[in-house]
Amino acid sequence: MNNPFYLLLPAVAGILLSSQVACEMKTKLIFGNFVPVSVIAFGMAFIASLAWSWLTSTNPFPSVQQLSETHWYHYLGGIARVIYLVSVTTASAKFGNGVTCSIVVAAQLIASSVIEHFGFFGVPVIKINPHRIVGFGFLILGVICVVKK
Repeated sequence: MNNPFYLLLPAVAGILLSSQVACEMKTKLIFGNFVPVSVIAFGMAFIASLAWSWLTSTNPFPSVQQLSETHWYHYLGGIARVIYLVSVTTASAKFGNGVTCSIVVAAQLIASSVIEHFGFFGVPVIKINPHRIVGFGFLILGVICVVKK
């Protein structure tokens, strides 16, 4: 890695994800269900995405050709985001932010390794090896340690 700055980006994302889960869980408790939470979260994400796009890109919107060349399943990210939002707000209210985020991180790392192993969604293939399997075991052990009171 030539630039350690790029290692900070996922660390920042992890901090923001934990903060997001805590904020959305509290908002769900106030509003009573995930629908207003979802509307607020996606509304803010839409505004932030537009602002980021306008500030950082010379061509902030995709062309019709680019849209037509994209596989249909690439558009499912929004649906996955809603399922994620409902899942973490529900689980956080029951188990707390730490348990919920530890399970999310472990599941995310294992799932992303399976996706890479098979090259799903057109990602580069990175095979699962014994070192990764040991890492999965430690992740699961870590979740167990966080869940135990």
